[in-house]
Amino acid sequence: MSEPAREERVSPEAEIELLWDLVRRRYGARLTESQGEGVRKAIQGIVEGARALRAVRLSNADEPFQPFAPFRADS
Repeated sequence: MSEPAREERVSPEAEIELLWDLVRRRYGARLTESQGEGVRKAIQGIVEGARALRAVRLSNADEPFQPFAPFRADS
């Protein structure tokens, strides 16, 4: 059987902590405590959004969604 997807092996909390640790090491000296909290919340939102996108399985035959907007001439 195939290996589990990466998102299944790493919990969301662990992924957030890994990314936060990377940002903190690189830019922590430049951030205030409140800015750091804001960045950490932004990382959490990005991770949650990325996991939601990765959860949608597409095949090669799936096409992009084409929005339908009917034309209405202004009177």
